[in-house]
Amino acid sequence: MRWRRTGKNPLTVERVGEALLLVLGALACLRIYPHVQALFGSEGLRSAWDFQAVCTALDAAKSGLDPYLAYQSAHGLPVTYPLLHIWLFAPLCALSGEPVVYVIVYAGIALASGLALWRLVPATPWHRIAVLAAIFAGFKAFDWEFTTGNAAILELPLAVATVRLLAARKYQWSGFAFGLMASLKLLPLVGAAAFLLLPESAATRAKSFAAALAGFLAVHILNAVLFPRWLPSYFAMLTRKATAGAGEDAGGVINQDTIHFITDGLARLGFGQPLAGFAIACLGLGVGTLVALACRPGTPARDALPPVAAASLIVLALWLFLFRQKNYAFEAFVPFMVAAGYGIGPWTGRFAILASLVVTAAFFIHAVPVRFVDDYHQLMGAWSAFLVLLSGAIFGSQPAATGATVAAAPDGLPADG
Repeated sequence: MRWRRTGKNPLTVERVGEALLLVLGALACLRIYPHVQALFGSEGLRSAWDFQAVCTALDAAKSGLDPYLAYQSAHGLPVTYPLLHIWLFAPLCALSGEPVVYVIVYAGIALASGLALWRLVPATPWHRIAVLAAIFAGFKAFDWEFTTGNAAILELPLAVATVRLLAARKYQWSGFAFGLMASLKLLPLVGAAAFLLLPESAATRAKSFAAALAGFLAVHILNAVLFPRWLPSYFAMLTRKATAGAGEDAGGVINQDTIHFITDGLARLGFGQPLAGFAIACLGLGVGTLVALACRPGTPARDALPPVAAASLIVLALWLFLFRQKNYAFEAFVPFMVAAGYGIGPWTGRFAILASLVVTAAFFIHAVPVRFVDDYHQLMGAWSAFLVLLSGAIFGSQPAATGATVAAAPDGLPADG
């Protein structure tokens, strides 16, 4: 699907629009990051609890103690990752006496991921600034990475690799990268179903999906081979988390997922089951229908979405219905939002990024006078960006373009032209 400028003064309209996006995005970023400097002072010592949990588990494993009980015994916070992932943090744990150390490393990973995403957008400063703003401030996710030091930072470069490989139509490698990414938190593997819906041959879809499963299983098999002693503890921890019930993983600021948002919101209005389940089912069917409409095959009157845009849109749709949607987990949404948005068109990409900044910030500062909804500010930003993407894909179509009328970005996505 290609977007083309219209009007007598397209450059003037473009620049005014870009200036507006820049101002609104900058204001949102400033509001989302009011206290980052605390990490570099005495207050920073009270943050980084997830990073401390990882390092404590690592020290316990080195001492022959159960890494899944060490930090939980002292602080009540369990480590929920395979030990293989935990060992990846060994150099950083050895260096990190102050939170500022991991903050610098995490910022470097985020910056490198943002620079890698530049290949998916037109080579102009505005688009590149928008991508970096999304990485560092989109959905307020990286703020939580700064604060907690969570291991989810590993997902970001792998998500970027997934969409870059998708854009290059290297589907099996893309699936493998997706599987590696999902091996940390497990639940994101649901998004691998997007590879079964690629606009390619049945064989290509099956191989790409199998590659995603292979990447996921490869990590856990290697973990079992290298650390068999702690495998029972890891499975026991997962079982406890799965059977903990609503008390531990209730919705709200810490778990901003759609399922809890609907069930808790209806409960506040005096409605329970089966209405809540019916509402979730209707929302899921509605979103599925709209995604199918957005990803429909091309016709002489309109282009189909590029495979990277279609797959990214499906991944986002599936992830929006995951439970236990932690704050930092929204960081992995950003590469798929950028790939889907710019695959649809430059303005769709920019407005999706703007939604991830402004809507999130608006609910975060309680601009919407509904306390319950404010608790789901990141989820509101994610849904807003997703609706922008759907709108662009469904209503922003233009007659099928030719190579003579459309300039392509480096990886073949639509560019301003």
